[in-house]
Amino acid sequence: MDQSEQLKKFSTAELIEELRRRKAELDAGISMLAGDADGPRNSRMSQAKAAYWREWHEFKESHPDATVEQWRRAQKRTKK
Repeated sequence: MDQSEQLKKFSTAELIEELRRRKAELDAGISMLAGDADGPRNSRMSQAKAAYWREWHEFKESHPDATVEQWRRAQKRTKK
């Protein structure tokens, strides 16, 4: 039995619904890998990244004209 005969067993609506379901699964997987889903956002790496940029925002509040490069230099000076 070839593929075209197998596909004739299903209605067009059923095939479209199956394609939509698979596309939704694929999109969810891509989101998860990209960090857009709720799961990866709770990872320790994401928390560390959030803390890192929170420090930048705090620095920016006290130094409105500062650049990210200036902030990084200031971090190096304080860590020594």
